[in-house]
Amino acid sequence: MSKKKNSRERIVAGARELFAEKGYQATSISEIATTAGLSEGAIYRYFNSKEDLLLACVKPALDDSLDLIKQKDLAVSDLRSFTRLLLEKRLALFHKHYLSYKILFTEAYFNKDLFKMMCETVLSDDRLKAGTEMILGFEEIKRLRNYFTIMLSQVFALWSIHHLRNITGELREYLPEGMSRVSDQDLLDDMTDFILYGITENPPAGSEKDENNGGEA
Repeated sequence: MSKKKNSRERIVAGARELFAEKGYQATSISEIATTAGLSEGAIYRYFNSKEDLLLACVKPALDDSLDLIKQKDLAVSDLRSFTRLLLEKRLALFHKHYLSYKILFTEAYFNKDLFKMMCETVLSDDRLKAGTEMILGFEEIKRLRNYFTIMLSQVFALWSIHHLRNITGELREYLPEGMSRVSDQDLLDDMTDFILYGITENPPAGSEKDENNGGEA
């Protein structure tokens, strides 16, 4: 690894750790430089601004997120298996990029440029378009207009559960016994079924009226 690449990665790693722990606004360039073992001037040799550094901290997680929907990795024939596998891969990403997602889900609410970058990265990527076509190819989906909203809500729900597990492990003893021992596999199974059927475990009567993305909700 070149010295230049090593220095840049040390800066990003240090910034990511501090942004996740203290927040973007509360973290100074001098603190990042100290954590990375470099001078403040070295920071600006690699990044034009603190905000550029923030974007560099989260972009790898966004890129990996888009790789989730590669067709060769989601070669399943039914919607339940597809949804379950997508959630499983998403949870694995939350483990891999925990600090980046912590920054992303926190700072995107307040940082307009970060939110814009996130949208531009995701919405303009051909991988998203290919994944959308793959999803819409499942004839089992009867409410097309709501599927993506439901999936997005489950992404946030899955992140919230994963994040709470990281910060409230010591509170496990206060949870109902059945809830405190829910494994990742059980969590993914339950969330998959909830996405597809809700808490009743069965499709509601008349759900097929929305088959062509029309009709009344």
